[in-house]
Amino acid sequence: MEVKHFMHKHPLVPSENVNERVWCSICERSIKGPNYACVPCKFYLHKSCAEFPQHLNHSFHPEHPLTLCTDEPGRSFGCQFCSTAFSNKPSYSCSECKFVMDTACALLVQKINHPFHPLVLFPNSDYWCDSCHRSFTDTFAFHCKACNFTMDYNCALMDPITCEGHEHIQHFSHQHPMELFGKDDECRMLCYACSLWRSAPIYGCRKCMYFLHKSCAELPLELRHPFHPSHTLLLRDLHGEVCNSCLQPDRNFVFHCKSCNFNWVLSAFL
Repeated sequence: MEVKHFMHKHPLVPSENVNERVWCSICERSIKGPNYACVPCKFYLHKSCAEFPQHLNHSFHPEHPLTLCTDEPGRSFGCQFCSTAFSNKPSYSCSECKFVMDTACALLVQKINHPFHPLVLFPNSDYWCDSCHRSFTDTFAFHCKACNFTMDYNCALMDPITCEGHEHIQHFSHQHPMELFGKDDECRMLCYACSLWRSAPIYGCRKCMYFLHKSCAELPLELRHPFHPSHTLLLRDLHGEVCNSCLQPDRNFVFHCKSCNFNWVLSAFL
């Protein structure tokens, strides 16, 4: 089906293949896959580039809408979100305020309805991800101001953990999907969370030999406990820390109070 694009006066025809070497009129990169074309004018767009909105409203520049602009030869810009200099790339800008963002940053999801925290996109900073427990330098993050809770972009966009009736889950502690091994599977694996051996049902990543008991995989990410009513406890992977309940080095997963720097092993809650 033909489409009308604001950058060209003629309708564009969708195409899957290009027999000659052509370049996208937005990003100026060669086209090899799905595209939109006006062959008589030799005007081509990547399918992804053609779907960029002409105007958008962004929370980092609420005063005016941003407009998609193509490259101006000989000029370089600094993205005012990620602070990266770029040239020969399309961008979103406000000409009145001289505000520029590269398209990758401008089109990032700005808010996420997380099960526990209202997360808002923040520009580049140094931070510790409260989900995967890794440090990040000079990159953007999602942040809950009320709880001082931060997640890196990939963790924030990860699908919530689902267990009941699902054969695969995506758990915060591992980067790959994990497969459910049922009672009919003859396997006995060491659980990464509690360091105990147990038979199925368990979730596992065969590639990494990473396994979680089904009960450990289903643990809540946050909970309130009568022994520590002042603060919410967060499920964390804190290998080597000492449990404040039994004074023994913990396994891997603990329930952690960020405010008090207290840790409780899983056995205290299971």
